[in-house]
Amino acid sequence: MKYEVSFGRLGGAPRPAAAGQKFRLALLGDFSGRANAGMLETGAALAARKPIKVDVDNLDDVLARMKLSLALPLAEDGTVTVEIGAIDDFHPDQLAENVSLFEELRTLRRNLGSKAGFDRAAKQVMAWGGKAALPRPPRRSRGAAVATSRLSDFARLVGRPAPGAAEEGSADALLARLVGPYIVPARDPRQDALIAQVDAALSDAMRRVLHHPDFQTAEAIWRGVEFLVRRIETGARMEIVLYDVSAEELAADVAATDALEDTGLYGMLVEQPALDAHQGPLSAVIGLYDFELAPPHADLLGRIAQIAAAAGAPFVAGIGPDPLGIPMHEQHPLIRDAFGALQELSAAAYLGLAAPRFLLRLPYGKKSDPIDAFAFEEFTRQEGLGGMLWGHPALIPGLLLAETFAQQGAKMKLGTVMGVGDIAYYTYATPDGEHVALPCTARLYTERQAVQVGQYRVMPLVSLRGRPQVRLAGFSSMAGTPLAGFWAPVKIAPAAAPAAAAPAAAPPAAAPAAAPAVAAEEEPEAQDAATEDAAPVVDEAAAEEPSAAAPAAEADGGDDLDALLASLNEAPAPADADATEPDLDALLASLN
Repeated sequence: MKYEVSFGRLGGAPRPAAAGQKFRLALLGDFSGRANAGMLETGAALAARKPIKVDVDNLDDVLARMKLSLALPLAEDGTVTVEIGAIDDFHPDQLAENVSLFEELRTLRRNLGSKAGFDRAAKQVMAWGGKAALPRPPRRSRGAAVATSRLSDFARLVGRPAPGAAEEGSADALLARLVGPYIVPARDPRQDALIAQVDAALSDAMRRVLHHPDFQTAEAIWRGVEFLVRRIETGARMEIVLYDVSAEELAADVAATDALEDTGLYGMLVEQPALDAHQGPLSAVIGLYDFELAPPHADLLGRIAQIAAAAGAPFVAGIGPDPLGIPMHEQHPLIRDAFGALQELSAAAYLGLAAPRFLLRLPYGKKSDPIDAFAFEEFTRQEGLGGMLWGHPALIPGLLLAETFAQQGAKMKLGTVMGVGDIAYYTYATPDGEHVALPCTARLYTERQAVQVGQYRVMPLVSLRGRPQVRLAGFSSMAGTPLAGFWAPVKIAPAAAPAAAAPAAAPPAAAPAAAPAVAAEEEPEAQDAATEDAAPVVDEAAAEEPSAAAPAAEADGGDDLDALLASLNEAPAPADADATEPDLDALLASLN
């Protein structure tokens, strides 16, 4: 049983990775809600996407140009549409004002509080009693989370019919589903009790909007952009550009053909910057996407790595942190095969993966970040970490690369700037009344755990509980070498033999400089740049890489691969309604 990787091939000539006068940081993400709207383009249409310059002064203007509109199904027969035209529109006060659902709930509350309107409103509310609680929304957003599917399944996304527009349905029906579960039948309903029950429904409705995966992804992406533009001084030598590409589009595009120079991603990142005198080469590409330890994701990442190498700019994305706690040699054999082959790919020097996420803002609440519209506590222990807004982990390497260039210019040395301050952290009040300061990352890595993560050649983000700081433990690539770029270009050569054929019984060597920064407060030494003088060349014989396998080769492993992917897609068992969310439980346990 083995997994034959399919990394495609790149026959085009590479662009020399020369340092320009300007550091161009590109962000790829679903900025306009394309996945939510069912839009998917690949190939030439994707290649034609233009970069959009963004800075602290034009952030709201750029967001308005995106015409971000999200259709959020909150019930089987009820969809809420949220229009976002500025960063402030993500705030509950603006949602309460702009989304009709909240205006209807607040009107209902006002009627319950008035003598003239109480009887009618009370009769309406009591009629809703006994409604079952609404189901929780899906766990992932297709805008940022790469589906755990076969490579051929990604390719088949191209040409699928677009879904019809979601219908908002009856407002009364949606109100009944939201309010009904909170209504306690009573022969003579009391005004204060009914108002309290509607208040609970109002808070639940706000959480359902804020925490819907599509809304949460959009807010995290745009607050992530805000995080960067407020910390990076753009100008003649520094530029941040956005490319509007959903995770579905990225996966479908690079999976559609083995000839990677025919992909839209290649045209967008390699060809277009070279053809446009007003652009110039990209310096680094931050993909606001979430990958998993799934064999088809190794295929996608291998293809993306080769395109990044051709652009001379590293591609940095995120990876789910939970499987990284298991030693590589204990992983499923298909995972070992696929990611072992990815690590052997020479272009993997231009590929970085980071984990875990970091907190972008405090939860809304009376003692953390109060709102004006109504009494609202966003955080609940039942939703735990899933109800908090986490920033994409690749934003931290992107910020550190830009800061290093700002300080050192084209001869920058990775590793000299590794810490980021002024990060939000939350103090959790336990049911026992104890106040616990949580770390500002979604996982708290000990030194040993950071070393374990480094063995996957993933860049760990480390923090301390109750400290507003995050540190990157090392600028390592998936090749196990320092992340390549114009500061340290790497020669791309074909591998001698497909790495997937070799058993991966032992864990790979730890990535250089991945662990030492965990407990140390000092800045780490600059990473070794011995490869700095190497010419960035992609050999025309790229078909010899373990990338030449045809897509049909993924059938090797057949039923085993299907079973593995099914296990990765398995929804967690429903938790007790009053139980603390497992991730929050695990994080609290790690603090003891």
